[in-house]
Amino acid sequence: DSGSKSIAPRIESQLNFSVSAYPNPFNLIANISFTLPKAVSYKLKIYNVAGRLVKSYEGLGQAGSNTVIWDGKDKAGNDVASGVYFYKLTAGQFSATEKLVLLK
Repeated sequence: DSGSKSIAPRIESQLNFSVSAYPNPFNLIANISFTLPKAVSYKLKIYNVAGRLVKSYEGLGQAGSNTVIWDGKDKAGNDVASGVYFYKLTAGQFSATEKLVLLK
């Protein structure tokens, strides 16, 4: 059945996509790691609780493990306040949003 063949790789690819941050909560820097099933362009956006964009990163992620390091600064280079932030990773057809806590 050709229908099942076209669905299987898509399901397998989705299972190989993951994103996490450590340490969480963090003090100085947070490592935001993600695993991709194939090389693909990504965008990582960090928002405060009010939904305002704080910092963004983009690049070409490799198949397998990738890490972006956030130093707790906004796009202007200023230290951000302690609190809850959300990071959203979009890579190809995959997207995930997670919570990250900054404690100073």
